[in-house]
Amino acid sequence: MKEIVIFPGRFQPMLGHHASVYQKLINDHPDKEVYITTSDKVESGKSPFNFKEKQLIAQAHGIDATKILQVKRNYNAEDLAPYINDAENTAVYFAVGQKDMEDNPRFVFDNMDKETGLSIKPNGDPYYFQKINSIKKEPKPMLERGYILVIENEKDDIENGILSASAFRQAIVKSPNKEAAKEVFNKYFKNYNEPVFELVYKKIVGDKMNE
Repeated sequence: MKEIVIFPGRFQPMLGHHASVYQKLINDHPDKEVYITTSDKVESGKSPFNFKEKQLIAQAHGIDATKILQVKRNYNAEDLAPYINDAENTAVYFAVGQKDMEDNPRFVFDNMDKETGLSIKPNGDPYYFQKINSIKKEPKPMLERGYILVIENEKDDIENGILSASAFRQAIVKSPNKEAAKEVFNKYFKNYNEPVFELVYKKIVGDKMNE
């Protein structure tokens, strides 16, 4: 059975800590293909970047563009399957941050079957998403089951808070001028990239101006 790891997200925009998580997934799972999935959805104020722009930003972080897949719905095997050769014989592991585990009801594992270790619906059937320790011999194929890899939230050493794209966007919007915005950009991005900064600044501050 082939195995793949998926790092899903909105990535509005992708920041340095996202790139670090992706690289860690590659390092920790050398026997698996690791992909990023994200959508093309654009929403004023909340999701200013389209898929092509997100792909460009990811490339600036050194990520291979062919490993970034466009989907309508994250955490959805049917949307993912067209990109995967032989999906019927491929198992999928979704990398989920601790905060998302707490906030997303689909990842609540509170009704566990003692015999199988599976999270069970009220009707007795297993849920699609399961913990990795529920795997007994080999994983089920991706269209039947998805397994959850929990990843730690990276902390901001300066402000001692969880790093997030929303915090980055707010910091850019609150910057009194472009130079101050560059300082914010340099804090969240590993390497300064002028075209990417101009794209990010225009999208976020321009979005605020339109509103």
